[in-house]
Amino acid sequence: RPVVPHPPLPPADGRCLLDSLPSALTVTVCSFLSYEWRKLERHACLCRGFRERFSEDTVWQHLCSDYWFVEEEHFSQWPKIRSWRALYQTLEQWAVLEGFYSLPAAFPWCLLLLLRFERGCLVAEALRFCPAAEAQGSALAGSGAGSGRVMKEVPVRLLEVSFVEDTDGVRASIAFPADASGQILKGRGASVAPLPSQVASVLASATLFPQHHKVIPKWISASRGLSIQLDSDPTIDSAPDASSSSCRAGDAKESAAEGESEDGDIDSSSEGGEGRGEAGLDAHWHAHAWQASSSEEKLKMVTGHMLCHMLSSSGSLPLALIRSPLEYVLDDPQAPHLRPGLYVGDYGHHMYGQFKYEVLLVEFRECTRENVGELFARPVDGEGVPRMLQQILDGVPPNETCSFLVGTKVTGDIHVPAGQATFVALLSPRYAREQLDTAREAQPRQVINRSTRQQECVHSSWPGFGTLAMPGFGAPSWASGWLVRLEALPDDTGNQTGGDRFGFMWDRNQDMVVLEYIPSQLTSPFLSRK
Repeated sequence: RPVVPHPPLPPADGRCLLDSLPSALTVTVCSFLSYEWRKLERHACLCRGFRERFSEDTVWQHLCSDYWFVEEEHFSQWPKIRSWRALYQTLEQWAVLEGFYSLPAAFPWCLLLLLRFERGCLVAEALRFCPAAEAQGSALAGSGAGSGRVMKEVPVRLLEVSFVEDTDGVRASIAFPADASGQILKGRGASVAPLPSQVASVLASATLFPQHHKVIPKWISASRGLSIQLDSDPTIDSAPDASSSSCRAGDAKESAAEGESEDGDIDSSSEGGEGRGEAGLDAHWHAHAWQASSSEEKLKMVTGHMLCHMLSSSGSLPLALIRSPLEYVLDDPQAPHLRPGLYVGDYGHHMYGQFKYEVLLVEFRECTRENVGELFARPVDGEGVPRMLQQILDGVPPNETCSFLVGTKVTGDIHVPAGQATFVALLSPRYAREQLDTAREAQPRQVINRSTRQQECVHSSWPGFGTLAMPGFGAPSWASGWLVRLEALPDDTGNQTGGDRFGFMWDRNQDMVVLEYIPSQLTSPFLSRK
C-alpha cells in the first residue's frame, strides 16, 4: 500500500505556517482570495507577522508588478508616486478604466475612444481616421508603404487625468487639452462617475430612428463604463493652455438620403440639404464639418470641439466599454486568417462626411443551426436568417457546429447605426459553404476597392450576407455578398505587400469595403496584462 504522508503539523509555538514564508510569497497566497487592497490589508488583523508584512512597501511593489504589470521597462506609463502602496491603490481605482470605448450619446455616429495610461497620466483620446499620406494620389493606395494601408489613425486628446501625491494621499485632477483656449468648458469642475444604466443620444440625428431606444443594443449601453460629469458651477478660472478641474473618483433633425444603403451606394441626388438649419450641438456634429480633403489638424480641431461642446451642453460624456471579441481563430486552412478585433473601413459616401470611416468589431462566432438566428437578429422588425441560408442549414445535423465571421458596427451612420451587424459570412461546415456557393452566382474574381476606386483581383472568398437599410435603419434586410481576401499589391520595388487585406462586398454593386486592423490595439499595453 502506498504510504500517505501526514500533513505537516503546525509549529509547536502556535505560529501560522504562512508566517514562516517570505513576505512576497505570503501576500501572493493572500491575493488568491482577493486583489483589492482593502481586503488584502484585512489580513494584517490576523497576527503581528502579517501586520508587519503588509506594512512593507516592497510587498506592495511585488503586488504592483504581479497584478498591474508595473515593470521597469513599463514604469514610465504609471503615475510618479513614491509609495508603492499608494500606487497600488491608485491603479486599482484607475487602471481598470483602460480600454476601448464608444460614445453612445453620439448615436447613430458614435465615436471610438481609447483610455490608457501614458507618461503618468490616464488619457482619453478619440480615434479618428483620414487618408494615409502615401495613399493620396496613389493608384495603388498604399504601395510602397509595406502594409497596403490607406487609412491613417488620428488620435485626438480629449482629457488627461494627472495624479499628485500629498499628505492626504493621491489627488487626481482632470485637464482638457481639447479645449486649450478654455472657451468651451469654461473651467467647470469635473468628476468621473459610473456609467448610467440608460444612455440616450443627445443629437438630433437620432430622431431619424423612430425606435432608436431599441436600436441601441445592450453591448453599446454597457454596464461597464464611466461618465465624465461636469459640475454645475465653475470652480476655477480657465487656464490659458488647458481647461482643468479637480477630479473626484466615483464608485434640428438631420435630413438624410432617400434610398437604400448597405452600408451600400446612395443616390448622389438624394443628399437633400443635409444639415440645413442645424444649430448648437448638432452643428458641431455635422457630417460635413470635415472633408477628406481637409488637413489632419482640422480633423483634430473639429473633433475636439465636437466632444467639448457635447460635454458642455449635456453636462456629461458617457463612455461605454466595448466588449472584447471572441478571441479564437478557426483551425481550418481554408478559413480566413483574421485577427479578431477592431477594424476600420472607408464606406466611401460623401454624404457621411467626417463619419465615412467606420469602425467594426470583427470576430468569429460558432453556434448550432438552432442558434444561428441570434447572429441575424434585429432590434426592430426585419428579416431573420436569409431563406437561402436557412434551407442549407436545415440539412446540417442539429449538433454540428457552424462557424461564421461577423462584423458589428462600433461607429455607424444614418442608415446602419452603431451596434448593428453589417455582415455575416459562413465559414463552415465546408459542405454547407459549398452548397451556398453553388446556389448563388459565381464567386467574384475582381472587385472595386471602394477607397481607391481601383479594380483588384480576389484571392479567395466566402459567401455571406450584408445589411441593407433605409435611412433611420428602416426596413433592414440581408442582401447576398462575399467576404473577400484580396491579392497582394506590388510595391515600388516589385515586392508583394498587403496580402492579408479583407473586406466585404455586396453582389449588387461589386465594390467592397476594405477593412484595416486598428494599430492602437498593437500598442496598448493593457491588452497584454492579466
